[in-house]
Amino acid sequence: MLGAQLKATEPYYTSEDYYKLQDETRYELSDGVLYAMSSPGRLHQEVSFELGGQIRNFLMGKSCKGYADFNVQLFENKDKIYRPDLFIVCDKKKITDKAIIGAPDFVIEIYSDSSGGVDMLEKRRMYEKAGVREYWIIADIDYILTYLLNDEGLFCETAYRGERLTIPVKTFPGLTLDFSGFFE
Repeated sequence: MLGAQLKATEPYYTSEDYYKLQDETRYELSDGVLYAMSSPGRLHQEVSFELGGQIRNFLMGKSCKGYADFNVQLFENKDKIYRPDLFIVCDKKKITDKAIIGAPDFVIEIYSDSSGGVDMLEKRRMYEKAGVREYWIIADIDYILTYLLNDEGLFCETAYRGERLTIPVKTFPGLTLDFSGFFE
């Protein structure tokens, strides 16, 4: 949820500087610029909590791990660290105590006014470049964009609209996320 409108701090920060931060503020790092992240709103939290529970239930007994709002450093020596709303990682070698180093297999970003442009442009490009297999942007509870990595390493977009959506996660057969509970 990198906020383009949020105040960036100076000077240039490296990933090493990022991991040394001691304050309680949530940040993302993009090309040496540190961005303070705004607190998620009520609906954002409800969507994250519900979908996180569905993902957790699916992953029980499986080797892949699900995370929420945890550091992801897509490229080992780059000063770019994101905190996706929800994601799944299957390669345990990527998991450290401070961050996931490398591309998650599946990422969900929940749109917010402060970060939406970044989620739809910068992060989409970076996730594609890093090899994230599937990326979703939940623009609203009845409008979801999904991006699936094809054989050429490029994302193919599908848009879903409508109430009571249930959408299969293509990279995890058997995992279908149900949005119908948000309309009750």
